[in-house]
Amino acid sequence: MSDQAAQSGGSLVGGSKENEVVMTAEPMMVEATEIKEPDFVPEEVAGWVEKLERGEDIHLQQPVTDQGQVVVSSVQPSGVKIVLPLTADGVQKGLHAKILDSVRWLAEWCVRIIKKFPGKVFYRK
Repeated sequence: MSDQAAQSGGSLVGGSKENEVVMTAEPMMVEATEIKEPDFVPEEVAGWVEKLERGEDIHLQQPVTDQGQVVVSSVQPSGVKIVLPLTADGVQKGLHAKILDSVRWLAEWCVRIIKKFPGKVFYRK
């Protein structure tokens, strides 16, 4: 080991001091700053910008098209009815099946869909 390597407590790669990695014992402290949205809108863009509150829906007046194909359109709430692939009894039996059985996971998926879309899910007859 060279004298330089012995002094730094390790070995030097390439034998030059510029390849050494210097590690500090204390982490560097940086002050956190809060970034706020501007309270005003510049006059140049005031006619184009409309501020929306969180959770507010955006309704498009016309669908956005590209070369004749609809790219984005307004979402219309639909009265979709979801029919599960199992009956109520089948879901209960599936939840008590062994973990390795596929019917168990189908029943678990049915329970997830019921929780995700309350009031829109119906069992198979």
